Amino acid sequence: MIFSRKTPPQPTPYGIAQLKEIPLGGVKQWVLIRGENVRKPVLLILHGGPGMSLISISSAFFRQLEKDFVVVNWDQRGSGLSYDPDLDEKTMNIRQFVSDICELSEYLRRRFHKEKIFLLGHSWGSLIGTLAVKQAPELFYAYVGAGQVVDMARNEEIAYQELLDFAQKENRPGLLSKLEEMGPPPYQKPVDTMILRFGLTMTHRDAWNGDVSMRKKIFRAAFASKEYRAADLARYLKATSFSMKNLWWQAVEVDLKREAPDLSIPCIYILGRNDQIVLPQLSVEYYDLLRAPYKKLIWFEGCGHSMMYEQPEKFQQVVAEELMPFVPKLPKPKG
Repeated sequence: MIFSRKTPPQPTPYGIAQLKEIPLGGVKQWVLIRGENVRKPVLLILHGGPGMSLISISSAFFRQLEKDFVVVNWDQRGSGLSYDPDLDEKTMNIRQFVSDICELSEYLRRRFHKEKIFLLGHSWGSLIGTLAVKQAPELFYAYVGAGQVVDMARNEEIAYQELLDFAQKENRPGLLSKLEEMGPPPYQKPVDTMILRFGLTMTHRDAWNGDVSMRKKIFRAAFASKEYRAADLARYLKATSFSMKNLWWQAVEVDLKREAPDLSIPCIYILGRNDQIVLPQLSVEYYDLLRAPYKKLIWFEGCGHSMMYEQPEKFQQVVAEELMPFVPKLPKPKG
């Protein structure tokens, strides 16, 4: 991490490497645009959280995708570089985030002269990404949902019961006392959800080991980032807290089985077999009932919730291979 914001240049003649602010929904927000060839299709990545922005670590985990796409990482409203302590909290709502996605997608489509773009959402990003696809399918060739959120209210109910059963079976009085003190969800305080997530992950050794390894990779990537200044780390932490406070309770109210039972574009879902943050059985339920012109489910064995950090090379390869069939063929030159 350094003291001025920049992104390394591309070594190719048609490459692009830009870190810039653009207005979305009346608020300046930061995007990182990188690709080895501006003629390639555009891939917009929606980070999770809410508030866990990706610009600071994109070079470590998405560089391979830059060979096949113009990759756009966006620090969403109130997140990362886009955090502003004076931001009107009334604008921190799911409807506005979906509107921001559509506006940004339109901007990218026009700027790079594309009929449509590709969309990839992880965790929270998969929730708002799905709603954007439902609202404006004409903007997107295809959608990838990684760690796909479906119904966080039910997710938390199942997680609480699993952890309660574990505490009783394994005779963990401290954990049992804390769970009884918290009571079953829904929770008004994000910290209670974090306690639930941490406790459930700790009961699954495979998921926990992956989580520890993943966190080390992320911290190393963030501190090596050229896109974030040293002071931006504190900004990131404030932004994450701000975003969780304003958006978590809204995310819990969404059920995609009710709000998006059908999508009119191809949909690919990538799930970690050991995910204890977004329980994969709920993602599979949604996948089974989803009506779409094309859908595919891909499992990452040995991974938890963040397969793009745990197995980044494989993740990028899978995304590129799965999306390439939906890239429109360019007309052959005449003569």
